[in-house]
Amino acid sequence: MTEFDVQMKTTKTIPFDKKYIVVEKDTFDTMLKAVKELKKVMGLQTKINELFNDINNYANSYNSLEKDNQKYQREIKSLKLKIVTYYKKIIN
Repeated sequence: MTEFDVQMKTTKTIPFDKKYIVVEKDTFDTMLKAVKELKKVMGLQTKINELFNDINNYANSYNSLEKDNQKYQREIKSLKLKIVTYYKKIIN
C-alpha cells in the first residue's frame, strides 16, 4: 500500500486515446481525502447498525416486560376479586 501512496503523491501522465491527460498531485491528494472520508463513513455505518440493533433489542425487551406486567396486573386483579368473594362467603 505504501508504493500506491507514493505513486499517488507524484504527478503522473496517463495515456488516453492517443492524448495525454496530466493528473497533478492535488488530484491524487483529493482522491486520498475522499477515500479517507469514505472509510470514516463506513466505520460510522457499522456503529449506526450496532446502535440500531441495541435500541431494537431494548425496545423488544421493554415491550416484553410491558406485556408481562399487564398479565400480572390482570392476575392480581383476579386474585383480589377471589379474596373478596371468599371473605364475603365467610362473613355471610
